[in-house]
Amino acid sequence: MSSGDKYPDTSPRPAPKPIKPLGAKGAGGGQPLPPDSPCNVVELTVVNSPDRTVVTTIRVNDVLEVRYVPGPPKQLIVVTGGNAILGSLTPPSMAQLIACITAQGVNYEAVVLGIQGGRVDVQVQPV
Repeated sequence: MSSGDKYPDTSPRPAPKPIKPLGAKGAGGGQPLPPDSPCNVVELTVVNSPDRTVVTTIRVNDVLEVRYVPGPPKQLIVVTGGNAILGSLTPPSMAQLIACITAQGVNYEAVVLGIQGGRVDVQVQPV
């Protein structure tokens, strides 16, 4: 008996959602971004101050929405499909992402790469 059989996952979390291939990405209208576009940002980062209750509802490979909140202060937040706020993002390219969202209408998503305790690692990428 493997440890997976010994301790089955009986949590109420939803099944993981698949990651979209990079070729399917695009701007808000579904058009692919050119490879040299300044808005074609793919970046690894960590969710700041993740809500522990929301963390229990996500899994690796889940695709979450990145939203801009004008503030003050300006924020990028990560939201689940159920509209729950997981936490905020402060990647090095934050100013560039905000400019692309507000001026170009580009939408971004955060793919969950890892969950360990209170740490949630994500990859931010265009939708």
